[in-house]
Amino acid sequence: RAIRGTSIEYDDSGALFIADSDEGSITRIKLDNSQQKTLLSGIQSLGDFAYDWMSKNFYFIDEKFPTIEVFKLDQNFNIKSRMVLIGK
Repeated sequence: RAIRGTSIEYDDSGALFIADSDEGSITRIKLDNSQQKTLLSGIQSLGDFAYDWMSKNFYFIDEKFPTIEVFKLDQNFNIKSRMVLIGK
């Protein structure tokens, strides 16, 4: 299945981070299409998404609950930490 990006962010490592609201997922994909990895899935109602390249934090809105959450990845692109910033 092709990724339907509703929000896209760029990383200086040559990768795109794509939020797919239809699937409720955030995926990392290299610009040369060599690597693709789903970082987060199962988000009920994925709203906007932002990547802070300075802190390497990812922010997203789950419109169902409603919450603003943040997560950070380790060097292997696995979630290192995740927490709710605003909301329930």
